[in-house]
Amino acid sequence: MALSNVKRGILIFFLCTIIVPNVWAIDGFSTIDYTISENETGKESMDSADFNQVYDLNVNRDITSLLRLRTSLRFTRFDSRTNTEGDKKRTTNEVLQPYLEVNFSGPKYNINSGFRRSETSIFNYGSSPVKNIDNNFFIRSFFNPFPNLPISFQFEDNHSYDDLKPRKRNAESTRIISNVGYSIYRFNFNYNFNKQLNENRINDVVSNVDNNTINLSYNDSFFRDVFTVSTSFISNMTRSEQDVNRES
Repeated sequence: MALSNVKRGILIFFLCTIIVPNVWAIDGFSTIDYTISENETGKESMDSADFNQVYDLNVNRDITSLLRLRTSLRFTRFDSRTNTEGDKKRTTNEVLQPYLEVNFSGPKYNINSGFRRSETSIFNYGSSPVKNIDNNFFIRSFFNPFPNLPISFQFEDNHSYDDLKPRKRNAESTRIISNVGYSIYRFNFNYNFNKQLNENRINDVVSNVDNNTINLSYNDSFFRDVFTVSTSFISNMTRSEQDVNRES
């Protein structure tokens, strides 16, 4: 015969948005979730408890009519405890996530850049704690200096590692994307460049993939759309390479 008893409590708190004209806009929330479970099967019993907490704070500010700042801080904590016939286990995960973003925009351009950091601390009681760190930096930009000439550029870098000695996790990836387009009369031209660079610093392996794509097209119609002409030319070139156990 199996008996089960579950008790759960949830508390959600919202921090009302505070807005000061032309200065700051602040908002946030927190969530607290506590769950207790008791299970009994025959002569075997098990009880567990989960305590989850989330705290989130966001701050926004318009520095000028063209420049906007956004920053946030998020903290999450997960506590889990189980007890099975005297065998007690407890695990705690803490995640801290600061974030900063700057946006600069005008009639013919938009530049967005930001940095996010995530620190995850894992505590398995009875063993040494481990901290995993993920850093993300990005730039996204769009320009339209002349009519029918859109230009975009993206850059993103991710670095993941831990605080162990020696490290068991240490990798970095970088991605670059650029795109140029131009339209004149019935002709359309587009060039795209995509680069993906991955580095595994534990195994000392570096891989790189470059992709270039050119697209040229022409579309027109004659005799009141009775006769249509459509043609296109697409060229794609991909280069990939890998360096294993390179010398420092």
